Amino acid sequence: MSEITKQGYLTKEGANVMTWKRRWFCIKKQDLFYSKTPDSPPLGIIPLHLTTGVYESNYKLKELVFEIVTPVRTYYIEASSEKERSEWIAALREVVLQSGGKLVEKPKEKVPDENPLEVKPYMIMPLC
Repeated sequence: MSEITKQGYLTKEGANVMTWKRRWFCIKKQDLFYSKTPDSPPLGIIPLHLTTGVYESNYKLKELVFEIVTPVRTYYIEASSEKERSEWIAALREVVLQSGGKLVEKPKEKVPDENPLEVKPYMIMPLC
């Protein structure tokens, strides 16, 4: 595996202050590094060998988001195009599997069985 598998600018949601910031991402060996610019020191490292999922997402109704799931945190990252998102997801999944990680299927989102605003007869309490 070459030193750098993929690199480029993406937008990431912060962990504490939930703002979206443009960051330089770089896959090196089995880690995903991110920094402000290609020449600045890393702000963070995502260990891909511990990653359990890399999925398309519509997080916060954003259309070009994907998520990276680790035991510690889920990272939400936005690409600038559908093609870019697909390329990043494919590259990340490949590195996860090559580094001995195990990807699991994305859990299905729960869809409520009934309308939460609907009043059922058993919900009405008699007045005394």
